[in-house]
Amino acid sequence: MTTFGKLLVFANLVFGVGAATWALAVYSQRPGWFEPVPEGGPRPGGPPSFASLAAEIDTLGKAAVSAGSAWTTQYNRLVQAEDVRAVRQAKMFGGTVGGAKVPGLLAVARAGGYPKAGDAAFFNLKDDPATKLLDLDPNPAEKGVVVLGPDGQPLRGADTLLAVFNAHAKRIAEAAAESTKLRAEQRKLGEAVADLETRVLKQREIRENVRTEAAYLAGLEVNTVGQLDWAKTRRDQLARRLAAFGRKD
Repeated sequence: MTTFGKLLVFANLVFGVGAATWALAVYSQRPGWFEPVPEGGPRPGGPPSFASLAAEIDTLGKAAVSAGSAWTTQYNRLVQAEDVRAVRQAKMFGGTVGGAKVPGLLAVARAGGYPKAGDAAFFNLKDDPATKLLDLDPNPAEKGVVVLGPDGQPLRGADTLLAVFNAHAKRIAEAAAESTKLRAEQRKLGEAVADLETRVLKQREIRENVRTEAAYLAGLEVNTVGQLDWAKTRRDQLARRLAAFGRKD
């Protein structure tokens, strides 16, 4: 026998002894693979058994069926919610609902003219009792749904209100400019009236002075006439007295 053959025989002997030792160890320390599931469930970290594995597989199978059913239910709910979202988005932002095109509440709020309410543009939306969401189909005939303005008429769209506001702002600016012009004219007129009042007061003062002077001159005229008559009388008396001393022809 050659050296290589001897090595093979020795290796075979070692492998056989090792396999027998391993088989003996496995048999002596074998787990309870065929034992039933212990009361209270398998111990954490303990050796598994076919019964516990079968129970676990059954539990996991039932959980998988329940999860699949829940997933299907939730998926159907998601599809329904997406359909509802698409309809509500169309009603809010404009789009197609049931094959009919709707303007959308936001477009109505800008331009006005809700299809069922004439010029109405703003609404007091209420909660839908069934879905607990805002009802995006307001009923204009219902009291308090349409938002009214100070004049008791439905508020029109924001763009219309903005155009009216700009027109009023322009008119106010024109009125302010006209008011400034009229105030300037009023100030000039006030200055003219004040000047006229000053002239009137001066004329009244001159008139009073003329009246006083006239009264004074009238009194002076009376005294002068009386003195003139007295002087004439004295002259006549003096002439008669001196007549006696005059020559006689």
